[in-house]
Amino acid sequence: MAYRNENGFVRSTNTTTPTATPGTNTGDNDRSLLDKRAIQELIKQVDPMMQIDEEVEDMLVQIAEEFVDSTLAASCQNAKHRKSNTVESKDVQLYLERTYSMWIPGFGTEDPKQYKKFLTNDVLKASLKTPYMSSTANAKSSNSKQQPSQST
Repeated sequence: MAYRNENGFVRSTNTTTPTATPGTNTGDNDRSLLDKRAIQELIKQVDPMMQIDEEVEDMLVQIAEEFVDSTLAASCQNAKHRKSNTVESKDVQLYLERTYSMWIPGFGTEDPKQYKKFLTNDVLKASLKTPYMSSTANAKSSNSKQQPSQST
């Protein structure tokens, strides 16, 4: 069964998932999106010898939950701005791209945005340095000519 919440979005009345407001603690953290065991497994994939404190694990879980909460809230606002009652992948993608410069492949448009590659060859670097070097050399030589010499 589904109902509309105060923002007009359709929500299911699934009783198996906990309902907690953002920023509140649900107790023993068994129902969090990312539990400590998952954090430990992720760390083991990166560096099998690394050990982190329990406080750091708690902080990483909190950061992940805040990221999901802020992404969900902004995505809902994007959908509401479009005058839609359904959050679509483009709402999430817009927020992630604008806020975190993240591009999620496989969602949205077919081609990712093409970013201009800058040329980094030695000839270009030399040509870019040449006008600057010549202008600073000219400025130094003109300053030395302008200072009057003191002769006694």
